[in-house]
Amino acid sequence: MREKWISSIMAGSFISMGAMVYLSIPNTIVGSLFFSTGIFLVLNFHNMLVTRVCPLMVYDRTYRWTDIIVSWIGNGIGTLIAALIIFFPDLGK
Repeated sequence: MREKWISSIMAGSFISMGAMVYLSIPNTIVGSLFFSTGIFLVLNFHNMLVTRVCPLMVYDRTYRWTDIIVSWIGNGIGTLIAALIIFFPDLGK
């Protein structure tokens, strides 16, 4: 269960970092390449992103409803952590 939490938190942080870079770059083509890097990381590390877990639960039943709840909450925690790192860069000092 611990691995599922870590996987879902990492997926949320990967996607949120890609989205933040996408929104901060004025060129949409370059921004979309950076966002796709976040998706690439999620898929290569087999992280539990909600939009990956839900279809796989229906398709081949490798996930259960508890996995969807864990991935949803973990994605939110990962997004919050990434946002705090960006918003408060001097917190670690």
